[in-house]
Amino acid sequence: MSLSDADFRTKLVALVNDATIPVEKDKISEEQPTRRVWFGRTNDNSDLFLNASAGLTETVFDVEVATLEDDSETQTLANTLKAGLNGFQGTVGSTSFLGVFVQDHSDDYEARLLDDDQGYYVATFQARAIHL
Repeated sequence: MSLSDADFRTKLVALVNDATIPVEKDKISEEQPTRRVWFGRTNDNSDLFLNASAGLTETVFDVEVATLEDDSETQTLANTLKAGLNGFQGTVGSTSFLGVFVQDHSDDYEARLLDDDQGYYVATFQARAIHL
């Protein structure tokens, strides 16, 4: 994980605030937890000035929330994450987030790490982070 990935995960873990819910990047535990949060980087764009100094970096993450219990729990956890991320500004670890902006995925988005027959309820969204 790059520094911004690890720091984004740290922010997600703080928002989840439940040690029984794994928050993982690009993989899901083999233990098949009943609740889980997955995220993956989909895009990364770093500005570079003509004098070769670094500018802002924009990183886009897909976030998936999945539960086996019921859809209302999935939506509640997803809404908690979205509310805590949308508009967030601050430093997490070594990354200075100038702004994080959240939007729901389109209807044709396919969850990355879930098989249809597993029975999970899934809520997905995209988080766009602008950071140094």
